[in-house]
Formats: sequence, C-alpha cells, structure tokens
Amino acid sequence: MRFDTLSERDSGIVGDVYRYRYLSTSQVQRLHFAERASQTPGYRALARLTRLKLIAPFTVPNVPERIYRLTDSGAGFLADERGVEVSSLRLHTPRRKPPRFYHFMRHFLGVGDVRIEIERAVGKRDDVSSPLWIPEYASRQYASGRPVSLLQATVQTRHGPLSHTPDAAFILETNGSSKGEERGERASGLFFLEYDRGTESLTNPDKGVLRFVRFYEAALQATAQGQGPYDALRRHSAALRPLFRVLVVCESEKRLASMRARLTASQDVVAPSVLRFFWGTTSPMADPLAAPWCSLLRSDEEAYRLAAA
Repeated sequence: MRFDTLSERDSGIVGDVYRYRYLSTSQVQRLHFAERASQTPGYRALARLTRLKLIAPFTVPNVPERIYRLTDSGAGFLADERGVEVSSLRLHTPRRKPPRFYHFMRHFLGVGDVRIEIERAVGKRDDVSSPLWIPEYASRQYASGRPVSLLQATVQTRHGPLSHTPDAAFILETNGSSKGEERGERASGLFFLEYDRGTESLTNPDKGVLRFVRFYEAALQATAQGQGPYDALRRHSAALRPLFRVLVVCESEKRLASMRARLTASQDVVAPSVLRFFWGTTSPMADPLAAPWCSLLRSDEEAYRLAAA
C-alpha cells in the first residue's frame, strides 16, 4: 500500500501514537491541531489514518472519547520511513487487557496528559530541553524473552526489599542559576512521575502512596551513597544534579492537600526531610515548567519550579 498522499502532520500523528502507545482524540488534537479553532481537521486526519489502517481506534467503557493505537501496518510504515527494521521499534502489544482496564486506561491517559503538557512547554523554550523521556512501558528484553520495565527497580529498606515502577521518568536540562548562565553552564535534573487519581491509600505503608514514598526514600539514600538504582540514567547527562525529584500529579487540590497532611503526619514511616524531594501539583497545568510546585511536606511553603521563566 502506498502512502504518498500523507502529509508531514499525518506522519507525525502516527509517530506520536507510537511514542505515547495510546492517544485519545483530544490528546491528538492538542499535539497537532492546538492552533486550529475547529476540531474538524483533527477528526478528518484521524479518520484518514484509520482508513489506511495505520492506526486503529477503540473505546473503553466510561471513557468519553476514542483511543488510538498503532497497527502492524503503522509499525511497518514507521520502520520504512525511518529506514529500520520493525523489530527495532520494540513494540509491545499486551496479549490481554490488564485487570480493571477502565482504571488502567484512565491512569495511562492521565500520565499522557502530563507528558504532553511538559513536552509542549519545553518546545516553547529556547533555554530548556528534555533529552530523555522514559515511559513506564519502555522495557528491556531478558534472555528468557520476558520484557521488564526499564524503570522497575528494587531497593533495600529497613523492612526488607521493596520494588516499584514509576509511571515515567525524564531528564530536564536548563541553564540553571544566573551564575550558571553567566558561565554558559547547563544543569540537569532527573525527575520521576507519579500520577495519582485519588484511588490509592494514603495511610497504609504497604500500599499506595506511602509505599512508593518509602521506595523513593530508600532510593534517595542509596543515590546519595553512589549506589542508587537509577544511576545508569546518568549516562544520558553528565551534568545531572546529585539527587532526583519525584513529581506527584493529583487530579484535585483537595486530594493534594490530603496527601500532604497525611504524609507529614507519617513521621514514623517516612522522614519529613525526605518529603522536600517530592513536589506536587494538579493537572491540567498551563505551564508545568514555570508554574509553582509544592513539596509534600506540609510545613514547607516554598514554591518550587522545574525551570524558572
């Protein structure tokens, strides 16, 4: 099948469906048609790519719009366009739907929203770049053939080993402080993303939010000693700051306030000083780089920013 009639934007949509794994109609609109007053061009592009069988739509109960995935033909098209083998794209198609598929997809699209907001904000700045974004589903292949997330890690805590997989990770490079700008230096930050839909426990140290906070606390301690579980990511940027930050995005201000209060009161589980490495906000964000983020330590009133304007 020939695709000579595809526009650069059409190819970009197919590429983004591959990059993001799943995209909703509104997400495609924001990525490629944000400047259009009408949504019609976006609908037409999606219909055209669906007819060409490069992408395929599907629906999920209680999700009020179509979601798109890459097809085998779409993977072949991208491989031809990039001059690579399809196998190099490292596609992973689940053999069956995850349990509680509705909750999985709502969470997945929420993480995608945050990624879109961050990448669009980076694209508008000359002094900021994001050289690396690792989604939760990016995997490495073991000899057994079983794919394992690149972000899956195990740390040792005082109660034994604890495993966790972040929703995403990314490196953000900025000009840093004003002194750094004068010297022409760049500073890099490693960030881990946790998207919270308000369904996880705030009080059980073995589940939900407290569990991943315990994981990151141990990971931060190991990183400070030069033995962190994510030290391999440092090869992507020689200027990474010593310690990473964890970004927690909630769907409501009420949930974020409850999280800060509960975590601050859990001093027997997590050290209050560690909560300064956790920054929270709510989605959607007008500008996630310049907008203020609050630490999850309730008494900390400083406004943190990923990259000052």
